[in-house]
Amino acid sequence: MRTSRHGWCLPLIVFLIVLLVVGLGYAFWGGLLVHRSNQDNSLAPFFSEQQHYQEVKAERPVVLPQDFSFHPAFQNEWWTLMANVTDSDGHRYGIQWTYMRLAHDDVESISWEHPQLYLAQVAVSDKHHVWKSQRLSRGGIGQAGLSLKPFHLWLDNWDWHGMTESPLPGVLAVDTDEVSFRLSMAAQTPFVLPGHQGYKSLNRDGPVALYAIDMPRIEMTGSLRLRGVNKPISVSGIAWLSKRWGNDFVMQKNRNWDWMVFHLQGGTELSVTRYRQSNQMPFDGGVLTLPNGEVHNLGPDELMIVPQLVATTDNGHEIPSQWHIQIPAYGIDLTATTINKDLWLPFIVPYWQGPVNVSGSHSAVGFMQLTGY
Repeated sequence: MRTSRHGWCLPLIVFLIVLLVVGLGYAFWGGLLVHRSNQDNSLAPFFSEQQHYQEVKAERPVVLPQDFSFHPAFQNEWWTLMANVTDSDGHRYGIQWTYMRLAHDDVESISWEHPQLYLAQVAVSDKHHVWKSQRLSRGGIGQAGLSLKPFHLWLDNWDWHGMTESPLPGVLAVDTDEVSFRLSMAAQTPFVLPGHQGYKSLNRDGPVALYAIDMPRIEMTGSLRLRGVNKPISVSGIAWLSKRWGNDFVMQKNRNWDWMVFHLQGGTELSVTRYRQSNQMPFDGGVLTLPNGEVHNLGPDELMIVPQLVATTDNGHEIPSQWHIQIPAYGIDLTATTINKDLWLPFIVPYWQGPVNVSGSHSAVGFMQLTGY
């Protein structure tokens, strides 16, 4: 059969168009996935100081359950779950799940140009291994979102379902080729509003602040599937859930933090954070939740958070791998040491995060997050 001398043109044109679209797609998403150690990457437009957002104010208290919802008038918002679990043989795993909303404009729209970017990141680790994955989406197309009545937070097939307007009790499910799990969770304490009714100042003299919600202790059971492991792993343990939102510290290369949470034997829960800003002394703070439900905010004059050892991860990041934490008024004197130093996670928003061994005045399990190293 003869082909007209112009018959090849249409397939060639279609091929070139497809090639152009694919190339542009790789350029866009590849740019997002590039990580540079100074954090000055392709997400920079999301953190332009020229954008205008609602101010974080002390006189605006956090209110539940309303503030479980998104706050698009603020530049960034993130949920963090940190869990220590064991299997039936006593083998220990760390589980971390993070969900972020990042804005680069305060104008709502419904399209691929929607001003909100959503990220979900997960990692499961033990002493020698890490299984990790991430997802991202623009808003406005239904791929990611949050609804209440009941609580539902999702990105693709990663979702958190609550039974009421609260995330707890609830179920968190993640499914990837690398790591999958389904975890049932129940709160063991009331939600805590750190600082002044959820308003947390992050330095001594300046206006840098954020809003915060904590759930210090969650009982967790479920099943893990990990690449290279032939069968599901049944696990149980305890977790810490936090939500933060505001206009600072996510991907700001001159603002970072060291954050540790501890579940102390007897039911006391402790969170300590060192905020690091350029040309300023670190600002230390903490929140102590006692078994009777009393919450005590700890200022920089009430605690000491001192790095003691430094380790270099396989991907070249020098991190403080051991810390000494003292709170004299409560008789707390702890040393926290990384279990697996190679947990620098080169995600779009990068950080080190993983479980720590704890020794000292109290038996405890802990988890740590480090940014900016």
